[in-house]
Amino acid sequence: MAPGRQKGKPSVFISQGKGDTVSSIEQYSPPIVQQLRHADYDVQSHEFNGLHIVPSAIVQKAMKWYTQPTPSAN
Repeated sequence: MAPGRQKGKPSVFISQGKGDTVSSIEQYSPPIVQQLRHADYDVQSHEFNGLHIVPSAIVQKAMKWYTQPTPSAN
């Protein structure tokens, strides 16, 4: 992930299968999550037992998270 100029603080949902053969979880997920958290982003990270295809339970969790109201800034 190439660093770019940060604008705003969007929340980020990341999920990845522990047995993913397309992108290694050890190589990608922890460094990306760490980099985003270090930049003060709200990151939800979910690992699951599986390959590269996200199971419906994780998709449902992501949709619930994505559609929940965000707290207003005071």
